[in-house]
Amino acid sequence: MAVYTDKKSGRYYVKFDFKCKPYFKRLPQGITKRKAEQFETAWKAQLFFDGVGFKEQRNMTFDKFLVKVYLPFSLKNKKSHALDLTICKAALQLFEKVNLRDIRPSDIEAFKTLRMATPVQKHVDFTIRNGRRTGGYYVPVKEREPATVERE
Repeated sequence: MAVYTDKKSGRYYVKFDFKCKPYFKRLPQGITKRKAEQFETAWKAQLFFDGVGFKEQRNMTFDKFLVKVYLPFSLKNKKSHALDLTICKAALQLFEKVNLRDIRPSDIEAFKTLRMATPVQKHVDFTIRNGRRTGGYYVPVKEREPATVERE
């Protein structure tokens, strides 16, 4: 904990760094060390949640979460963005207007069961052979395997 005692006055003060910025606050006389630690924890939590914008997201629905948070992150940071889009489209069938806090493990298992029931399809792109376009259709390949759904 970052609770310290001032040697001259005997008062507690809180000092810590958050996101490379120092924070310092002198606490009133007569506060116990326990209350000073609780104040420090509450202050850090407030800084963290305000910086992340977490208060705005408390009642966020699944579709808003995908659009505002997950898909921009996936596009920026992941090579498997196309796979994420496919999985998100399938997940929207079950969770479109559901609040994030209302999604339970049983709902996720139901989603996995739904994904297992749908066959994998492979898209064959158009190719040019001898000056003619060929291909461009979906071919059902096989049923999904449990390991594939677990990775999704």
